[in-house]
Amino acid sequence: MKLLLRVFSLVFLFAIISCNVDNLNESNTDATNKSNIDATNRSSEDECETAFAYYEDGCFIDSDYGFKRWGWNIGPLSDGSNGSFDLYAGAAKCKPEIGMYVGAIEVNYVDGTLTVDYQAEDGYVFYETHLYAGNAEFPTDPKGKPTVAPGQYGNQNEFSEGSSSDSYTIKGLEGDIYIIAHAVVCPMEEECEADAGTIKAEADCIGDNGATITGLPGGDATVPEGYEVLYVLTKGADLVIVDVSSDPSFVVDMDGLYTVHTLVYDPNTLDLSGVELGVTTGGDVYGLLIDGGGDICASLDVTGFSVEIKCNPSGPVIIPEVTADIDAILNLGPPIDPNNPDPTLYDITEFVSFGQPDGVSSADWLVELEIGQSLEIGQPVGLQEGDELLYTRVDYFSDILGHWPLTTDLSDETGNNSDMTSSGLNSPLSSTGPNGVCVEGNVFTGGNYASTPAIAGFDPTNFSVKLDFNISDFGTPTVQTGGNPVIMGGFSWRFIGIEVNSTTGAVGLIWNNGDFSYSSTILNLNEWYTGEIKFSSGTAELYINGTLVHSEVTGTLDTGGSSDFSTNNGGNGGGFTGCIRNLQVAGVGAVSPVPLSIVSQYISESFTDISDVEDPFFPGQGLFPAKNIELTVIGAEADQDVEYKYDIRCLIKRDGVVLPRYYNIDPKIKIKSTNPSN
Repeated sequence: MKLLLRVFSLVFLFAIISCNVDNLNESNTDATNKSNIDATNRSSEDECETAFAYYEDGCFIDSDYGFKRWGWNIGPLSDGSNGSFDLYAGAAKCKPEIGMYVGAIEVNYVDGTLTVDYQAEDGYVFYETHLYAGNAEFPTDPKGKPTVAPGQYGNQNEFSEGSSSDSYTIKGLEGDIYIIAHAVVCPMEEECEADAGTIKAEADCIGDNGATITGLPGGDATVPEGYEVLYVLTKGADLVIVDVSSDPSFVVDMDGLYTVHTLVYDPNTLDLSGVELGVTTGGDVYGLLIDGGGDICASLDVTGFSVEIKCNPSGPVIIPEVTADIDAILNLGPPIDPNNPDPTLYDITEFVSFGQPDGVSSADWLVELEIGQSLEIGQPVGLQEGDELLYTRVDYFSDILGHWPLTTDLSDETGNNSDMTSSGLNSPLSSTGPNGVCVEGNVFTGGNYASTPAIAGFDPTNFSVKLDFNISDFGTPTVQTGGNPVIMGGFSWRFIGIEVNSTTGAVGLIWNNGDFSYSSTILNLNEWYTGEIKFSSGTAELYINGTLVHSEVTGTLDTGGSSDFSTNNGGNGGGFTGCIRNLQVAGVGAVSPVPLSIVSQYISESFTDISDVEDPFFPGQGLFPAKNIELTVIGAEADQDVEYKYDIRCLIKRDGVVLPRYYNIDPKIKIKSTNPSN
């Protein structure tokens, strides 16, 4: 990316040297050579200054009023006068030879009309200009006292981004006049053309001894003359630098997440001798660059390309420990009647250790599994002869009430809800493949929007809504919020949604049909983001790419009974323009059954050490529980983790008899995606 160098917030004193002025009595032929002043002073200035138009006989200090401030007035000028005057900065005591030439003004006074044109020297810009014109030598302050303070000149302009020129036209003047031209000027650095471009990477294991990581530059880097290219290898989410090379090839001997970056830099301005491998981070280096808030022209592809190395697996099986004995489990309920099966489920999850830290509940612990890894649960500790814990079945649950991937069709993957639909002139809605579905803004002005049906089981007091989105146009600001929605709960009620300011790109929340607030996080057009609202007990939290960026205490949400989510605000007419995918609505703490057909693409069940006694709840059906159960991950999503709650049904066998009471173990398992960023 091209980096526009910051315009330093510096302020220079401008002075004007005159030359070739008609109808003036004063001579300016002794003006100091401006080229020499510029060459010796400009490079040493590191602050903006104030500047005045130079006129040899007009020094404020030499006037009859005893001014202590330096600067010049020009005049008297008679009608018909014209000429150019040079601008000087830093000319203390009215000495242009110690100042800096920073531009000039052109003056024309004809038929009572004065025109003054400011023009900055190359490399400088104006942030303010002030001009006095009148029959008196100097303006006066509110008390009628002569002054040279620029704020009393009567004419001024400001430029928040800086300007290389300015112009004033003042009419209705008569007779001889005087002028004072003042400006605030700052040096402007040139554009930094260094651009690291893009890079991809691939990795190959070297037996069990590590891996090679090879960067594949995209060929789109810009390397100015005198600059060099260096490839940087970082490890982990903190981007700790572990190696650098002029060739994009590295060898690592440890598993982990690695990222390859490209650095385009000038070795004369960026000193890398202080980089300490294993300590210095990519963020440390980035902070030295202009784009990272520093002042060095260079380009670091901070995002780079990540690869996860898994050449030295620590073991594919997680084996939890059932910490209770059979008697402890039996004591959870009333005495068992062998002749009357008890359908009540007695939860023994707390009797299972999944390796969580001390003080963390087994029921709250999230077990993370990757493709090829397994969760295997066996027998309790302190098992007595004749006692067995048997595993008979697994049920799958999720807090996801609806999931519309939108990459192949418009259906809800959970099977709990019907397809997404669209309204508007550009209906019907259809999937575009990897980019999901794309909509075109305000439905009331010719666009269309995407909407879920009313979501089954939705609880407006505790829920989350999550989606990937890519904004192609911020749209026209709405009167109500100045922005437009990404996703909105309740087309007719607008109880909560993600809103983006159409002018600034700031992302925020909107709730209860009009209340809104924005965060300091700015989004870009044509870039994919993952947005999520988590709402619980009257508080809404907004996450972008997994990071909490904003929260609001909203109180109770007024849903009007609605439970749909769409890309349009039916109240203020705001509409999302762009593409969405992976829309998920979940209930915080709520769970709903997941069809085995969905889970089977991720998990394979295996029961071993089958018992010789049937499940008493299904006599005569050939259902024989097992002493061990193993859940193995056989698949994963490419772009997102998948979380399920597992209800593993257990029975107890004592003295050769399976007792007619179910117990359950409910681990939470995250199936990790194949995308390292997740």
